[in-house]
Amino acid sequence: MKKPRNPPEGTTRSLDKRSISARMTTSVENREELPVPISERKKEIRRRRKRRENYAEMKAKLPKADAAARTKIVEKLKKISPGADDLIEAWGLK
Repeated sequence: MKKPRNPPEGTTRSLDKRSISARMTTSVENREELPVPISERKKEIRRRRKRRENYAEMKAKLPKADAAARTKIVEKLKKISPGADDLIEAWGLK
């Protein structure tokens, strides 16, 4: 077993247990406070899933909706979807 080399005089740092634990708790505290960054792809997937849920809710309300409710649904579709015109035609709202 090799003996660890001693660094040259004046280059050593004192590793105090208190300073190490202080750094560790600071990093843990920061991790809890700051949100974890999310990739752009995951954001896009989350938006698509949420949009799909909204579509399902709106489509379920269509059979019972009167004319005013249908116009509100059309407005919401145009607000949340880039391809709203295709959906409006497919659902027979035009």
